[in-house]
Amino acid sequence: MVVYRGLDDPRLRPRPAAVALGNFDGLHLGHRRILDRLCRLSAKRGLRSLVL
Repeated sequence: MVVYRGLDDPRLRPRPAAVALGNFDGLHLGHRRILDRLCRLSAKRGLRSLVL
């Protein structure tokens, strides 16, 4: 996992990504299933996973 603290971070550059957008207030079972699926589908398509 890489954590970016702002949009001006030089490590950020446009790349295709699969995105999960939500209010992830912890990793309970429901959120864990969403993130697991995100990781599986993004890996299958050669994309990076991004959680906002």
